[in-house]
Amino acid sequence: MSNPLNSQRSGGSPRSSGHHHSPHRGNERPMKWINPCRIPTSIPTQPSEIHMPIQSDEEIFQNIVTQARKAEVQARRFFEDFRDECFGKSGHDFQQLHYDWLKDVAEKVDKTLGEPVAQERLDSLEVEDILKSMYRGLQKLAVGLEQVVLDQAIHGGSFYQHFHEAEFQLKYVLCEFQIAMMEKNIQYEDVTREIMDKHFVKLDDKTWRNLRDFSIFRDYLNTLEFIRESFQHFWKRSKDTS
Repeated sequence: MSNPLNSQRSGGSPRSSGHHHSPHRGNERPMKWINPCRIPTSIPTQPSEIHMPIQSDEEIFQNIVTQARKAEVQARRFFEDFRDECFGKSGHDFQQLHYDWLKDVAEKVDKTLGEPVAQERLDSLEVEDILKSMYRGLQKLAVGLEQVVLDQAIHGGSFYQHFHEAEFQLKYVLCEFQIAMMEKNIQYEDVTREIMDKHFVKLDDKTWRNLRDFSIFRDYLNTLEFIRESFQHFWKRSKDTS
């Protein structure tokens, strides 16, 4: 197999080997990562109709930690089995492969899977920055996970149900982030499917598809680790100062 890093740097893409061109994407499909809490977007006629429960910082951080941990536990249950199916027992993790549209997520997380976040780094984190950057990062990962689920269904993948559940777990984490940013009046722009280049959407070659899917899944799990540790730190700090 040719070096995927070289392909990525040169702007090229793996060539599809078959003739199957199912509609992997449909613009009519709702983007589950946008407004994950399904908060009504219409403006009420009376101010009294607006009711948003006010949460303390401790509650915000605790809820994010709880949902991130649930998503992490669910993903970890099948991570090794999926990795082994993709690459055999050789242990190839491809830790240095990050596609361009996910590279900024990896740079913000700035750690490898299984590596704890250093205490000095935790002490330097700012709540608003992490809320905003991780919400955007999780939305990007949701774009990737959507494609993984679709391809698992189309190609009869053995992990379809696991990835389908991972999509919902991610949506719950995103919902907690959405609530937190509304509480703190943090503005953001939503991510759309267009961030994922079409060359990485339609992959008929199983080897390239495995590499893409594993890279997305590894970054997803690593990001959940970072979020759990970061907001555990914010949670502890808020309790110590309350």
